[in-house]
Amino acid sequence: MEIDLTSIIIGIVALSTFFIPIGIHEFSQKFKLKKTRKSFDDAAKVYDLHIDNMEVLRNGFAIGIDTQNHCILHLKNQKETVIELDDIQNCKLFKDLRSETADDGTKLHTVRMGIHIIFKQNRSLEIKLPLFEGKEGSIFGDEEATIQRWIYKIHSVLKESIK
Repeated sequence: MEIDLTSIIIGIVALSTFFIPIGIHEFSQKFKLKKTRKSFDDAAKVYDLHIDNMEVLRNGFAIGIDTQNHCILHLKNQKETVIELDDIQNCKLFKDLRSETADDGTKLHTVRMGIHIIFKQNRSLEIKLPLFEGKEGSIFGDEEATIQRWIYKIHSVLKESIK
């Protein structure tokens, strides 16, 4: 059984067209996560926070809790938000669906999910910390579980501070 050179070349080219884009995507994702982690660490240093529990999420989002200083640090596309846990009355999951019209007239639907925080002092004052954002259909399915895990962590720290 002989394999000619043409078949080998065609096989290599076919495999390359499949594996090269996957490799480039994986490399860019790792680079983006590393950049987000560095930005998160830099923001924590600026606010003098000692983050005990943090997670870097997709799309340049990151969240962490400093149990010592009772703060949450949230990062969205290099923009940070710091919230003191003592000011939080309650938090729950939120899910928004936005519709936008593109230049060509097509409708684009964007899903945004995260933590909806209600403050103690002024219950009308609330903030939504997005943890996931993307085109409709691009959500992987583990987003709600991740958000619920972070809500549970926040509630746990709040209960500990009451004791």
